[in-house]
Amino acid sequence: MTSPDATVLVVDDHVPNLAFLTDALSAAGYRVLVAMDGQEALDRLALTRPDLILLDALMPVLDGFETCRRLKATPAYESIPVIFMTALGEPEQIVQGLSLGAVDYVTKPAHPDVVKARIAAHLGASRSLALAREALVRCGQLPIAVDPRGALVCATSEARAWLAAYGITGPDLAAWLATLGESGIPATPLMRRRGDRALYVSWLGRSGHAALLLMREEDPMHAQQVLARDFALSDREAEVLVWVAYGKTNADIADILGMSPRTVNKHLEHIFLKMGVETRGAATALALRRPLGASVAAWSLPA
Repeated sequence: MTSPDATVLVVDDHVPNLAFLTDALSAAGYRVLVAMDGQEALDRLALTRPDLILLDALMPVLDGFETCRRLKATPAYESIPVIFMTALGEPEQIVQGLSLGAVDYVTKPAHPDVVKARIAAHLGASRSLALAREALVRCGQLPIAVDPRGALVCATSEARAWLAAYGITGPDLAAWLATLGESGIPATPLMRRRGDRALYVSWLGRSGHAALLLMREEDPMHAQQVLARDFALSDREAEVLVWVAYGKTNADIADILGMSPRTVNKHLEHIFLKMGVETRGAATALALRRPLGASVAAWSLPA
């Protein structure tokens, strides 16, 4: 399979092997970059970002294991798939490479057809993941996976940055996950505000021992303006309805908006009257049909 739009960085200190792989991959349609040790590879990354790295395990100056560790610790490079090349027969070395974040390995001397097949497979998977990630990011959403203690099992650098910016820690996530009801789904998203923005963390499901969560950053003011316009609500009534649609209780809304629960109830009476409904569930369902519905509905996905 040729891939004329893909760039592969081959890192190997053995010149004949480097030349052999370069010729084979170039003939298959790949753009090929070369480096003879780990440090040279990292220097090249500062200039050009390859789509995949073929990395020799044992090299002078900076070996493949340390190079991979540094790659995966750098947000700009962490998503680049790495395939180890090793002549070692020790399974511990293969395990070490995979534990550092490599997606695969090939043994030397490498057969060109095997190398090309594995590169094509991992490039395809990487591009599919990149497209899915881009689609979520453009929608303002990022997925994460956490263990029962709230520790991140899988998260992009953007997701980590959001959590840090809003001060959401592992214990915060663990405490929220502990609120799971009989349905296995938290009653409301975990929400944290920062200025006029808010970050919502919602339940998506479970995979093994990890909880799958979805994060979305929103401006509640936009939703408020939409609801005020469409239902002829006052600004304060629209604020209350926004938080009702986000699943907040009357007590939560009172705390968020700095009013008494009694005042929240009064606003709800006016809201129900203007919307022509009788319950908060009906009000929420009607609100979700507005333009803000796509964002709020994302927090109601089934497990």
